Amino acid sequence: MNGTASFTISGLNPGVHTITAFYPGDSNFAAHAGTPLLLVLTTPLNSPTTTTLTSSSNPSVYGQTATLTATVTTTGNAGLGGTVTFTDGSNTLGTGNLINGVAVLSTLFTTVGTHSITASYSGDAHSQASSGSVNIIVTQDASNTSIGSLTNPSSYGQVVVFSAAVAAASPGSGTPTGSITFYDGATALGSTTLSGGTASLSVATLTAGANSITAAYSGDTNFQANTSGPLSQVVNLAPTTAAVTSSVEPAQINQPVTYTISIFSPYNNPLSGTITLKDGTKTLGTLNVLQPTYSTTYTATGKHSITAIYSGDANDQGSTSAVYTQYVENLPVVSTTKMTSSGSPSLVNSAVMFTATVTSTYGAIPDGETVAFYDGSTQIGTGTTASGVAIFTTSALSVKAHTIKGMYTGDATFKTSAGEVQQIIEAYSTATVVSSAPNPSSYGQAIVLTAVVTTSGSSVPTGNVTFKNGTTSLGTGALNASGIATISTTKLSVGSDSLTASYNGDSLNGKSTSSVVAQTISPAQLMMTLTSSPNPSTAGKSVKFIAMLASNGSLPNGQQVTFSYNGTMIGTAIISAGKATLSTTALPSGGDVVTASYAGGADYSPASASITQIVN
Repeated sequence: MNGTASFTISGLNPGVHTITAFYPGDSNFAAHAGTPLLLVLTTPLNSPTTTTLTSSSNPSVYGQTATLTATVTTTGNAGLGGTVTFTDGSNTLGTGNLINGVAVLSTLFTTVGTHSITASYSGDAHSQASSGSVNIIVTQDASNTSIGSLTNPSSYGQVVVFSAAVAAASPGSGTPTGSITFYDGATALGSTTLSGGTASLSVATLTAGANSITAAYSGDTNFQANTSGPLSQVVNLAPTTAAVTSSVEPAQINQPVTYTISIFSPYNNPLSGTITLKDGTKTLGTLNVLQPTYSTTYTATGKHSITAIYSGDANDQGSTSAVYTQYVENLPVVSTTKMTSSGSPSLVNSAVMFTATVTSTYGAIPDGETVAFYDGSTQIGTGTTASGVAIFTTSALSVKAHTIKGMYTGDATFKTSAGEVQQIIEAYSTATVVSSAPNPSSYGQAIVLTAVVTTSGSSVPTGNVTFKNGTTSLGTGALNASGIATISTTKLSVGSDSLTASYNGDSLNGKSTSSVVAQTISPAQLMMTLTSSPNPSTAGKSVKFIAMLASNGSLPNGQQVTFSYNGTMIGTAIISAGKATLSTTALPSGGDVVTASYAGGADYSPASASITQIVN
């Protein structure tokens, strides 16, 4: 039994190929391979190709990505390889590899107009090169314009800032350029150039009411023109403020008085309309807002409540002034002066500011008038009023309590008045420190007391310091250029003495007293020497004995020294000028030992001395 099978293949590369047919066998027949066939393929001539170019979007929009597809076909049997180059005129857009006869490139067109796009197939070893082209039209991208206002509602005459933003319809296509024209209805308000896709315009000319505002985008090379939806900008009537002033206050009977009415607009709008001037409920007159003055005289004293009522106009609200009180009096009228200081107490040499405020129930005190300032009955300066306030500053007040008076001198309209304020001037605080030397010491020894006075001020304290032992004054010393005072004293008693120094102050510095310093005083230690004359002497003749005292402190005076011989008193003598003298004829012949003795006391130690007197 015979069986046949056939197989067709293409795409074999040129060269020698060994072709073998293999039968896999079945249940009845064994598998076997046929005799190999030697197939020789030679290289064919280059096959012609055709390139076709298409775009994913044609026409395309500026900023939109387009996909270019080049399809290459051939009449030959060989597979196609190689690359395709895409160009826009002479500008190369990119290159794509040919896969299964197709090459693809995505590109972004950045200019509006007609683009001549060519796809050039490079060819390969078996296929010829070829190209295809297509014209792609790129149109402007659409745009969206929005508008906003920073102040809505606003007032007539107020500057309103409008802002507009222009965005591309296609994401990623870029930022529109060009200009924006803002409109109020059909009326152009102004134009401005876009920056970063936004623009703003300041407008102060909108009429009162609801204004329909739009922003018209001009378009540019790449983006279409566009106009925003309308924005309703509400413009209210502008607020106004009315005020009344008088040419004279208070006025005298039959004195001309001119009222001036001021209508203020915060946006400096040109005003029209009328002003009604009233005295209480009585209408004085109706004025043109451009000529807002009214003059009159009064025949009796009294008080008048003047108001001005502005009618408003098409763009501005009406307003009513605060009540202005016009006084008519027999001049001059009463004034009141009140005094204040910048602070009391204050330190000497420090500046103190005194303020005199002069008022009257009939109106403001004029500027430039004089207030005299007194310390008691002495004038110390003047001040000039500004809005009724006069100021005087001084640092020359002495240490004490002062009564400062401010006296307004008055004028033809206002009477003189005065006010007072108490100003306490304090001295600079001081500190006094006392010391003594030597300490401890002996009774009657000279002690030097030293006081050092310091101050919180800048000047060295002057004056005197009083030194005390307890409540007993020891003396007074004057401060030197360094603020130091000293005295020397021997008046301290035996024991522990309490020493203080009290500074008496001066014109700038206050008093102060030191802390207590304990001074220890011991009894004076006495030493005695005894001399005689003549020595030797003759029995029955007078001999003079002199007992001389020495001390580490002072010497006793008026106290008794006892003279003895062999324990027997031969006489006494009173100490004077540190010595005691005794003359006697009672000594027997021989070598007599004579002793002089001082018994001592609370302030002095005992002392004695002996001498051998030769009596022939």
